[in-house]
Amino acid sequence: MRSLFEQEETLRDVDKDFSNPKADLYKNVIPRLLRPLETGGRSVKPCLIHSDLWPGNVKPNAHDDKLCIFDACTYWGHNEADLGICRNLRYRLGKQYREEYVKHVQESEPKEDFEDRNALYALKFHVLLSIMYPKDPQFRVT
Repeated sequence: MRSLFEQEETLRDVDKDFSNPKADLYKNVIPRLLRPLETGGRSVKPCLIHSDLWPGNVKPNAHDDKLCIFDACTYWGHNEADLGICRNLRYRLGKQYREEYVKHVQESEPKEDFEDRNALYALKFHVLLSIMYPKDPQFRVT
């Protein structure tokens, strides 16, 4: 996250109103939401993450209408990280998509943190949009 924020600030300048919340994010929010995944006998089993799931990268197969997912930017990580894009301003897939996902893949413990972890993972996509579209103010609303 730090490198993404640094790149975004290089393109758009430092947002002084975001300095304190960003420091709190690093110091409190990230540890509060991610540390429990690896404590109390729990551990994250890394899986291959697509990392660019948006409607343009998911299409029906022309032969049998099964979905094809392509154009991945893969890395190994927590399976829930791929769901962050569901809150993306441009490609909002929404809560319905997350609810369908957890019918097939159980939320990590502690389950009560699932929505907050999803919001944290969504930050990556929000910052990436701000980097990709530096002249568009809608992607940098504080």
